[in-house]
Amino acid sequence: MERALPGLLVAAVLLAGCTTTGPAQTGASGNPGGGLAGTSWVLVSMPGAGRNLTAVPSQPPVTLEFRDASTLDGSGGCNQYGASYETEAQRINISGIVSTLRSCADLAVDDRESAYLGLLATARYYRINGGSLRFLDGEGNELLDFVSTAPEPAQLMTGSWVLDSMAPGPGAGLPVLTGTQIDATFGANGLLTGSSGCNLYFARYSVTGASLAIGLLATSKNSCSGPPGIMSQEQSYLSLLPQVAGYDIEGNQLVLLDNSGNGLLWFEPGPGS
Repeated sequence: MERALPGLLVAAVLLAGCTTTGPAQTGASGNPGGGLAGTSWVLVSMPGAGRNLTAVPSQPPVTLEFRDASTLDGSGGCNQYGASYETEAQRINISGIVSTLRSCADLAVDDRESAYLGLLATARYYRINGGSLRFLDGEGNELLDFVSTAPEPAQLMTGSWVLDSMAPGPGAGLPVLTGTQIDATFGANGLLTGSSGCNLYFARYSVTGASLAIGLLATSKNSCSGPPGIMSQEQSYLSLLPQVAGYDIEGNQLVLLDNSGNGLLWFEPGPGS
């Protein structure tokens, strides 16, 4: 199947070994696309002289995006391209490659783009390791190396957040009292700062994968008279922070979790985030 790029002049790139082998298969993760759907990558190396992998210049970038469980597209550095793909376990088959016909001003970019599209069609296996993706041919030779363009979850967490609700006990989260604000700023330097409604607080934090550890808290010592319940709310919030063992990003919401994966604190993006 050829996938034409809307509004662009396209032509089939006729390459050996790019015929499909049948209907889309279930991937390694148990889902069509083998977990590739929705991921974006940029090429960092491909074979050079002697077929040894050689670093690819970062500009112009060569990109690859798996739009869904069966189609992909990207930039070869000069032209846009698209194709269909199938996966089964760690196997991949990319077919029906099409490309725009723009003339590249830099011959080196043009040659690299042509070689890249040819290698895509010969990919038969793929491997994902953390933030890297590697394509191999049918004999297990390395063809193309990519790195993910998606930000790490910890990077998504960095910034300012305003507390929406918390769960100081079993059951649904309790909203923050009207007229009060509790916030948290996760700095890129590993420092957590914020207001607990009345007092300021700070602590060190560390992230490993989806795990989050918050160190010893230090706070100012003010006493606020209102609104009613502000001090007990603050105490509840500060008592939950040491229980945090993980986090999750759900859309624009940051959820801090206990060691059983239960939600403790729900934050919305703060001003300027």
